[in-house]
Amino acid sequence: MIKVKTFLCTDQKFRSRHVFEATATGVMSGHIVGSAKSYREGKNLMSRIATVDPAAAEGQARTLLNRVERALGVTPNMMRAMANSPAVLDAYLQFSGALSKGLLPARVQEQIALVAAVQNECDYCLAAHTVLGARAGVSEDDLVAGRDARASDPKVEAALTFARQIIATKGFVSDDDLAAVRKAGYGDGEIGEIVAAVALNTFTNYFNSVGQTTLDFPAVSS
Repeated sequence: MIKVKTFLCTDQKFRSRHVFEATATGVMSGHIVGSAKSYREGKNLMSRIATVDPAAAEGQARTLLNRVERALGVTPNMMRAMANSPAVLDAYLQFSGALSKGLLPARVQEQIALVAAVQNECDYCLAAHTVLGARAGVSEDDLVAGRDARASDPKVEAALTFARQIIATKGFVSDDDLAAVRKAGYGDGEIGEIVAAVALNTFTNYFNSVGQTTLDFPAVSS
């Protein structure tokens, strides 16, 4: 069963009243992400990966898309594209749902998502997580600061710095990097979740950048 939490999306075009909440074994807070440089260049390209019409879907794809529809009232383009392979969509839903029940607060996961969006040059993701981060309780100042792996809370900033280093080094962080995040108060379980959050956001960044998923969030300048 999908429990309700934080999620924002529309079927095709962003409309401010379409704010939904969902996570658990379905949709996790803040992991609706999308494409990249074409938006920065002012292009509005159609998706390069076909989106599955839920009404025409069959088998597991239909089951998964119906689950999302029941939770959100819509089926976002990213999930429609993932539904070409039910294994991909199911993996995303299970991974994001598991992390939503982890040690890291939702607002910190959103701030990590901002770091990943900037590092992976995903303008869509930056826009989405700016909205979702605000709903998770991230202040306006921290939404902006998070793009540069900064935060008003020193402990959170240590997590964001570590997340950025994971991306920059492709996981080969230094002993000093690991020592710094531990000194800030993070145990091995939380460190593992920072790595997992980076991996999940990088996956969705890349998936939607490859597919050029249709932009349905208001743009945010990086």
